[in-house]
Amino acid sequence: MLQQIDHIVFVCDVLEEGIAYMEQKLGVAPAVSGKHQAWGTHNALLQIGPRCYLEVIAPDPDNALEAKIFDFPLKNKDRLMGWVYRPADLQAFHRKAHELGITFGALQSGQRKKPDGSLLSWQISDLSRVLWDGMLPFLIDWGESQHPAPHLPKGGTLKGLKGYHPQAQLINQQLQQLGVDWSVNEHPSIKLEAYIETANGLVIIE
Repeated sequence: MLQQIDHIVFVCDVLEEGIAYMEQKLGVAPAVSGKHQAWGTHNALLQIGPRCYLEVIAPDPDNALEAKIFDFPLKNKDRLMGWVYRPADLQAFHRKAHELGITFGALQSGQRKKPDGSLLSWQISDLSRVLWDGMLPFLIDWGESQHPAPHLPKGGTLKGLKGYHPQAQLINQQLQQLGVDWSVNEHPSIKLEAYIETANGLVIIE
């Protein structure tokens, strides 16, 4: 399943602080990547696998829009809040989920300009649908665009992703129905943990 994790999402209120935090934890600073004009956010990325990256995302102070994804503003709530799954066939996966009553929402088109001026585009599930507190993933398909991971600074290798939730049994039923080979641990607290092998050993991002 790790091979189908496209990226993990760390949300923060101030992008520069999120970058500094990741540099302190992983020894490498995520590269400022671009702005999402329609969503009011900007991000920085770090490679954690051949086709996998860690995204640090925050509201863009230069954008008049209030950030519209996840649950911004996130004062004092910086955290790993979700993960993005890359199914073999996004349309078929999305249809199956709809038939099962799992509401990923409508697929959306996203794009941003890379620092070299080229355009990156993708299809992604509705980012306002944070299902089971981030335990169910968002969905993505890069289409004809080249995956961004190989061109990013390398921060390590994703070795594992663990989820904790008080309603793990219900979540795991949905994951199994969807054919996603991952399960959540029963726990009174809600938390995601990413295990990343770095030059300085195994690091947990939560």
